Amino acid sequence: MIRFAALYEAIYTDEIFRKENPEHTHKIYHVFICELTDGKQAEPTEKDAMQTGSEWADIKSINMPENLDTPKLYPLMIGDNIQQIINGTAPVFLGTEQIDD
Repeated sequence: MIRFAALYEAIYTDEIFRKENPEHTHKIYHVFICELTDGKQAEPTEKDAMQTGSEWADIKSINMPENLDTPKLYPLMIGDNIQQIINGTAPVFLGTEQIDD
């Protein structure tokens, strides 16, 4: 790990969602800038229930407008601010998002 880079909080406020998914109603995302030390790309040891996959991406090309082949990063609050997160010199607090759907 190189550094802790960002923090983002998501709170789901929809009552039906909260009843059906109590373990997913409040999430805190900790974002770290990391690098491979041995050159081997490993699969994550823990995944989100609805996660469809993961991939390593070159930090220099993530969400750059000229690179249309780069996958979109989720949650969008992180993806939309990824260059600030990557290029910052201090951790970024991306705020708390209240999600109603």
